[in-house]
Formats: sequence, structure tokens, C-alpha cells
Amino acid sequence: DRAPGTSPSDPAAMFHGMIAPFAGYGVAGAIWYQGENNAASQPRADEYRALLPLLVRSWRTAFNRADMPFGVVSLAAFRQYTPDAPCSGIWPTLRAAQLGTEQVVPNLGTVTTIDVGDANDIHPRDKRTVGQRLARWAMATSYGKPQTPWRGPRVKSVARSGSAVDIEFDVEGGRLGTRDGKPVGGIALVDADGKATWAAAEVLGSNRLHVAVPAGTKPAFVRYAWQDNPANANLADTASGLPAHPFEAKVPE
Repeated sequence: DRAPGTSPSDPAAMFHGMIAPFAGYGVAGAIWYQGENNAASQPRADEYRALLPLLVRSWRTAFNRADMPFGVVSLAAFRQYTPDAPCSGIWPTLRAAQLGTEQVVPNLGTVTTIDVGDANDIHPRDKRTVGQRLARWAMATSYGKPQTPWRGPRVKSVARSGSAVDIEFDVEGGRLGTRDGKPVGGIALVDADGKATWAAAEVLGSNRLHVAVPAGTKPAFVRYAWQDNPANANLADTASGLPAHPFEAKVPE
């Protein structure tokens, strides 16, 4: 038998060993690049919606800073791309929990890295891009340069448009487009039974995505980049080059 708290996987063991010893020092903020282990199963990925906000609160309490800035890196792409399975894997659920935390926890920002992962390496080597995106977040939110783009396109609203679905995005300073100049990829329609099929989509105007709905189908959700490795997902802010975040949106009746 071993003593409690002596394994890295024990509750609070890593906190007590690596955070608590310097919690009395002043810090400008924290960055969090983790989640791969929590995506090992669907229940664990689901509970991340509660665990990540709890971690942020505990660190802010430890450092006695209720508003301590917190930058979160959404999981990078991993495993082989599966073109025959538009919606697959557990990592999309974890990414949704990471972005969802930003919506309920003040002064927290989430950057996406679905375009800089490695199918064969759970720890991708391109840390420079990750660091640059976190630096954008820090400059815009903590260092007095609010005009610095860092967010990447995010869904603002969803509406029916005849037989199609129109998705409006919040695009910071540029225009919605594709990072490679190719047609929009990574969009899937999901019916009430969970069956997913790829969908054709085009960008209209500066911030709207027009998703075609085939005749005779009744989608319940639109999903984007909903795979462990969404290699065909290419939506981006054409000015900043930042990729759009993966999303799941309910299709209005």
C-alpha cells in the first residue's frame, strides 16, 4: 500500500506538489494546456464541464486573485482523420467543455489548435503557434492591447433559411473564409438518431455560413470539426488567420 496523495493521479496530489508551494507569489495569470487524459472516455469528458471551472476557482483562491486571467488551450488534432465518420471520437466533447468554460467563468479565454496537431503524437511539437495564440489572448485581455485579435470565429446565431441553415459568426476584425482557399470543409448534419452526414456549405458576406440541407432530410444539429482529428475543417478569420472553433448548434424548427 502507498500513502494517499503520492501518485500524480490522486486527487489534488499535483496541486499540492506543484502549485501550492508557490501560491503566495504574485503571478500575471495562468495558462492551461491539458485534457487529453480526460478525453479517455465519454463520462470523463462530460465531467470536465464541472472539473475545469473548479480548477480555475481553486487556483484563484490559492493565489488570492478572484479575477486571475486564465488561458485555456483547446485540444489539438490527434489520431488519424476519418473521412467516413463525420462525427466521431470523444475529443470534440472535451473541446466543447473547454470552450463552454469560457462562457461561464469570467476572465478566461480559450484558443483553438485543431490546425496544429499531430495525428501520431498526442503531444504535438508545434508549441510556437500555441504560444503565439496564448500571447494574443494575454495582450488583448491583460496587457492593454484590446484590438489584438485572439478569439477565432465563434458561432453567434443559427437560423433556418428556406431549406438551408444560416450560421452567423462573431469574427473579430476580418472576414469569415477558409484558411486554405478551398471550399468549406468539416460541416456535418446530424439527425435525431445521431446519424451524421457531410454537408456542403459556403460563406456569404463577411460572417455568415450557408449550410445546404438535402431534400427529405431533417437535421437536428449542425456540427463543425467534430472529430478527434478534424483535418478537413478549414474555417478561419481571413485577416488574423485564426481558425474557427469546433461547434455543435441545434437546428431551429
